[in-house]
Amino acid sequence: MSQISGSGTVGFPRLQALEDVNSVGATPLYSRLHGNSNLSDADAAVLACADDHNGVAVIDETYGRDVAAAEGITTRGTAFLVLKCTKQGTISSDDARTIIDAMVDEGWYCAPAVYTKILQKLETLSD
Repeated sequence: MSQISGSGTVGFPRLQALEDVNSVGATPLYSRLHGNSNLSDADAAVLACADDHNGVAVIDETYGRDVAAAEGITTRGTAFLVLKCTKQGTISSDDARTIIDAMVDEGWYCAPAVYTKILQKLETLSD
């Protein structure tokens, strides 16, 4: 799978398709979270959207996950999405490794032990 880039972004075409776009209105949760200086606007919107649509919030930051847990919102990390796409056959294990490495190169923090577990999981999926 080849990477595409432009306008300062790098991506993988087969992972860029959106099934649906949900906007976040001024829900009480969004209004409350938006005022939390420890959460980015994006994280507040993701949590409010997941709550409003009874969905899963994809969020990597520990603080955001802690807020989600306090609000009863299910979370998964970005690596979960990559692994799920691999397991479903949307992308190969090699492409998943390239994606994870590109995320790290672009500043995504992943503890060494977690990175090792991700690679081990990818190995089992490539069998």
